[in-house]
Amino acid sequence: MTEETKTNGKIKKSVGQANSSLTSACHEDLQRARFAFRALMLYRSLNQDALINELSSLLDCVDSDWSDLFHITYLYSSVGNRLLRAGLSLKACIIEKILHTENPFSIAAEAMGAACLAGESDASYQAGVGDAASSALFGKTLAEAVRNDLAQLQVIAGIRSEWIKDAILHLCGDDEAIREAVMKLPPWVNDNISWQQKASGFDGAVAPDRVREMKELLLKSDSWTDCAKELAEFHRSCGSGIFSRYRSFVWRRTPALAMTGGYNIPGIDPAYQVSISCIDGSSTPDTGTTGSFIGVGSPDPVKFADLISYELEREEVIQNTLHFLDGKPANNILLYGDRGTGKSSTVKALANEFHSRGLRIIEVPKGLLADFPLIIRRLTGRNLKFILFVDDLSFEDNEENFTALKAILEGGVEIKPDNVLIYATSNRKHLIKEKFSERAGLGSGSIEDEVRAADTIQEKLSLSDRFGMTVVFSSPDKKTYLEIVEGIAKKRGLDVDREYLHREAMKWELQYNGRSPRTARQFVDWLEANI
Repeated sequence: MTEETKTNGKIKKSVGQANSSLTSACHEDLQRARFAFRALMLYRSLNQDALINELSSLLDCVDSDWSDLFHITYLYSSVGNRLLRAGLSLKACIIEKILHTENPFSIAAEAMGAACLAGESDASYQAGVGDAASSALFGKTLAEAVRNDLAQLQVIAGIRSEWIKDAILHLCGDDEAIREAVMKLPPWVNDNISWQQKASGFDGAVAPDRVREMKELLLKSDSWTDCAKELAEFHRSCGSGIFSRYRSFVWRRTPALAMTGGYNIPGIDPAYQVSISCIDGSSTPDTGTTGSFIGVGSPDPVKFADLISYELEREEVIQNTLHFLDGKPANNILLYGDRGTGKSSTVKALANEFHSRGLRIIEVPKGLLADFPLIIRRLTGRNLKFILFVDDLSFEDNEENFTALKAILEGGVEIKPDNVLIYATSNRKHLIKEKFSERAGLGSGSIEDEVRAADTIQEKLSLSDRFGMTVVFSSPDKKTYLEIVEGIAKKRGLDVDREYLHREAMKWELQYNGRSPRTARQFVDWLEANI
């Protein structure tokens, strides 16, 4: 028999005695925490989280009649590893998950705010919901469930690594070598608030001040149940699930999911309730592929103050976007023009400027435009506003994605919801390539040419016409180009002789990519590195 087996045998024989020798308070704390994991109602999807799952397993092993010292130590270290990788204490990690988990409460709160806890609903959500009594009953039940879950999560967040080490020490029996090793196990990350604020921030966060305020409230609160209304208002202003965490997204193909459950929340658009099951965990892998929104943690930080010139062009885009955010009619936009003139930067700056007002940008690769109907179904009914961004748009002949985009812009059976717009950039006004032979076909007598060539031409021109607005970004003239160079150099604090700056900037544009804001920035990059 190996030494490890002997040690395990000794431990298993003395487990009952070891557990009984734990301090009464410690044992009660562990029992209460185990109960909390199982009492979650709204936040049950957290049990699928790797950290929460390991923590729950750790407590079960500690409180078992057949505890395994080495497995408990493994789980203890694994939980500590996950907290170190996140740069957060257990309490801060639980708070992070509370703020960014999609569940019936966060969904209802996104639409109605704190009113969802009282069974009240905005007029826009009353249609088809049922009578006021059923809505009030739902609100009362939801409020009780939220307060229960927040209380249970606060218990879980209060688990201390010292409790686990104390339990492990009681399992060691008389083995002094193991006891000494256990005593040297490092504790989990502590609850230092100022340090955690630094550790938990990232560039692509939504409304970082609002998020920080909510985190501080929960970190300092002695009763999370009293924070339910503030949490509901957080979801109303910042959204729920992944959309409360990131401001920019990329659509990617992923394995398909089959729904195993659904939602029927009073006051919430039914189409949205179907789609969220693919996000919140109430689904299982299935054959085939679908797609998902991938949050961008470090998006391009560009803001309008960083962009020089083209103020009139950008103002058109900004005003249309503000109308969209205010609930007024707004148009899809095609931004087309010469390369390097700031078309894409204009769209990306929108997310950085207006994310606190509920705007999210989702970049859809040109090859996945056929997924537009699926994307739109996922976004329908949400209280946030979404711009689907297609960069560098153009098509070859007979491309399937051309038909998909044209249908979703205007003319398809499935209507685009009011909370979604499409902004596309292109170097071409007419997005499908044309040939002179097609024009020749209008008066051709050749049997190789199309009979109704005019119809083909109209078909190719029809896509750009379906964007309600077209904003043109043309290459700057010499004067504007030099103004852009001067502006960028000034923002970077470069003290350079104006004549020298102009002379070198003109040399650069002749030698490289021609006059454009992008060329100006590249020149200033080179200049700054060589000063």
